[in-house]
Amino acid sequence: MHKKHNILITAIGGDIGQAVARVLRRLDIVDRIIGTDMSDDHAGRFFVDRCYTVSRADDQGFLGQLKALVEKEHVDFVIPISEPELKVMHQAQQDGTWDASQLVIPQGNVVSICLDKFETIQCFKKAGMSTPWTQLVQDGDPPEVPCILKDRWSWGSKSIVMIQDRDMARLYARYRPNALFQELLLPDEEEYTCGVFRSNIGQIATVAFKRALTGGYTGKAVVVQDESMQKLCTRVAEVLNLRGSINVQLRKTVQGPMLFEINPRFSSTVLFRELIGFRDVLWSLQDLLGEKPDLTFSPPVGVRIYRVSTEKIVNAKKEYV
Repeated sequence: MHKKHNILITAIGGDIGQAVARVLRRLDIVDRIIGTDMSDDHAGRFFVDRCYTVSRADDQGFLGQLKALVEKEHVDFVIPISEPELKVMHQAQQDGTWDASQLVIPQGNVVSICLDKFETIQCFKKAGMSTPWTQLVQDGDPPEVPCILKDRWSWGSKSIVMIQDRDMARLYARYRPNALFQELLLPDEEEYTCGVFRSNIGQIATVAFKRALTGGYTGKAVVVQDESMQKLCTRVAEVLNLRGSINVQLRKTVQGPMLFEINPRFSSTVLFRELIGFRDVLWSLQDLLGEKPDLTFSPPVGVRIYRVSTEKIVNAKKEYV
């Protein structure tokens, strides 16, 4: 019988944290789930056994608060969800102030490269892969329009703006100097999100969804199997020396599939993936435990998945810790 583990999830107030919690509830190696968030007004508490409020990731007290909770709740693994928290905890792992075996985050060069959308493109361009042209706003007008503008460091797709002409590019450049211009990859309807997992011994599993965005996140998706995308995702894992799970976003163009960014964390499709047998949360935990994950996976091509919402009502007199 497996030992059961206590797991802490950050940013439990958001949809990804809640999806990860729902995945963990399905695993027989999980005992208690602890959630943290910088707000105390959210539905995340319905998905965990205990919920706490912590400081922002950029507050100097954040790591100390998290460590205190890990000790108090006898936490075995921590899963950072928000990118600011991921950045801080990755740095703590790098400088030796946090045990790497406790953090469920991608290893290798993943976090340091992929949190920066500009460096992501430069990395794969140097590796000889096809990438969209990408230019920092501070370097002048984009080489062609229309194109897109997006933040260099951001989460989700809400910051993306379609730039129609150079006058518009110059206007946005004044207000978003840390953004970047990027090639508009067409057609719009050929956008895919791909889960990629690579174990400590180099086993790789991938899954691809053709998706439609709703509010910056995947609202619905259909499972596809495409050899060119599978090869691209495998190459990404090798270039990054990945250990763990990431999410590759790409569009399929007339030149073939072209990645435009990578999320170095579990993505909003993490529950989608679990439901069709791509169990990257479980595999990540097993890999950290020194076990060999069973990556046997056959994508159920054509299966459609839809994101739905629900409601929770809390009595005004109800108190939570």
